[in-house]
Amino acid sequence: MLLPIENGFGFIRKYFWLRLKTYEMESRMNDDEQLLLFSFLLYWVTFILYLTKIREKKRALFLHLSIHAFYSLFFLHGLFYRSQGNGTALAWWFFLLLFLWVHWLILLGFIVFKRLNAKKNLRKDE
Repeated sequence: MLLPIENGFGFIRKYFWLRLKTYEMESRMNDDEQLLLFSFLLYWVTFILYLTKIREKKRALFLHLSIHAFYSLFFLHGLFYRSQGNGTALAWWFFLLLFLWVHWLILLGFIVFKRLNAKKNLRKDE
């Protein structure tokens, strides 16, 4: 007795569906990686906004980019290559996020200061 084509290909379809689901599960980011990615994206959006608000763009770009590259590369290197599995990866990850958030808060402070300063200058001109 021959099986209908639909039933014959059902096994193949299920096999590839399971392989696809397994691949999706393996390639999914965990919560730590998502938080790190979100923090980097938030920093970069704020940094671009900061660059649009200031006059000395080259100096600020060089200064903030070199500081950001230094601590990011240092902590990412420690996270990927110096973690022995006894909790040091958590320390590298935590300090990377700490430095990133502090740098983000400094940039946000600059943006708010520039914004308030611009409004104050507009009131003086009136």
